[in-house]
Amino acid sequence: MIFGLERSANKIYDRIILELIEGLNAAGHHCMVVQSGKIKSVVELYNLYAKCDWVIVTNNSCLMSQKIGESFLFEQIPAKIIFLHHDSLSHISNEYQEILEKVNGLVRIKDKSIHFTIEAGDQLALSQLGITCYPIQHMNTLGIPYLEKNTHGQNPVVSFIGHAIPPVDGVLSFGQNDYQYFASYQARKTNFEHSLRADFAATLPEAGSVLDAASLSARIQYLQLANYYTLFLRGGVLQALKNCSIDLYGGDPAWMHGVDASRTFTAQHIANKKPVFDRNEVANIFHASAINLNITSLQFDSAMINRVIDCVAAGGFMLTDRKAQLSELSSCAEEIAYSTVDELNEKIDFYLAPANREKRREIVAQMSEEFAAKCSVGQTVAKILEKVAG
Repeated sequence: MIFGLERSANKIYDRIILELIEGLNAAGHHCMVVQSGKIKSVVELYNLYAKCDWVIVTNNSCLMSQKIGESFLFEQIPAKIIFLHHDSLSHISNEYQEILEKVNGLVRIKDKSIHFTIEAGDQLALSQLGITCYPIQHMNTLGIPYLEKNTHGQNPVVSFIGHAIPPVDGVLSFGQNDYQYFASYQARKTNFEHSLRADFAATLPEAGSVLDAASLSARIQYLQLANYYTLFLRGGVLQALKNCSIDLYGGDPAWMHGVDASRTFTAQHIANKKPVFDRNEVANIFHASAINLNITSLQFDSAMINRVIDCVAAGGFMLTDRKAQLSELSSCAEEIAYSTVDELNEKIDFYLAPANREKRREIVAQMSEEFAAKCSVGQTVAKILEKVAG
């Protein structure tokens, strides 16, 4: 079969796309790869994708998700569509009407599309609209095998690779429901198992448990706007850590817009470092750090994101906020998960102790084995191909 994919300007998304291309090629399929900056017209893109059996849409900023006239490009091309939601559905728009138009577009092509979501609540919501949707997990995006590295944790620091900024006390202004978004953020800060989808459901008790296109669109908007507090959430966690030194790679995402990072941390235990994207650099940090941190963005309630999988693939040890999917994928979930900042501090103290270095290695070895069996590129591609063929 011929699969169409579009490269992404987002370097993290692009790693996922490159791994998919490699996996599909290894399975004997051909990939038609589009570079958005080189496409001169909609007609050119249409003609390229017309040659494909399936087109894989991996994010909402790609050309396929653009509206052309009264419909989206994914509605207009003859190829069937695979939507791979490695973010939650919240990454569509901030505007309710734009979200509703997109959701209605997805419903209109439900007979020629398949969706895969890592967030269980998103799978249920799409299925309630009659859209074919399957659960999937993130995969190893570093392009390296799952191997135990005996040199793990040579650098006795805690590392976080990602965006985080010092928290603010005020409520962000979006125009409506501002205090509800803030309350969701505060609740997650207190308990990392707190569900934002449950928060939204409480605002629409008359909707019940079944969502239509309008109520799903409202939920997507709720999650998108609440998710703006993620960087503050992470910053607050980093500032609250005790008895450790933290290397922060990324921090303020202003660099993504060509602006020098200005919202840096002044706490003495946090070292602000430049963002890293090169696979080898990322893998080396994961591998060398005694402890790596994951602080999942607010858009997710149950999903375990690729930062955890990539860290284990590099032979690194990670502590992560407690998510249901982690328990499904690893027997070590309770040993590495935290629900509160206090629990995180306790586990950092425990695992930084020299006497527990071997315990870290044992956990990495066990999780490497489990993730290799469940979260490889090959497994992800095989699941996609199985559902496509079915």
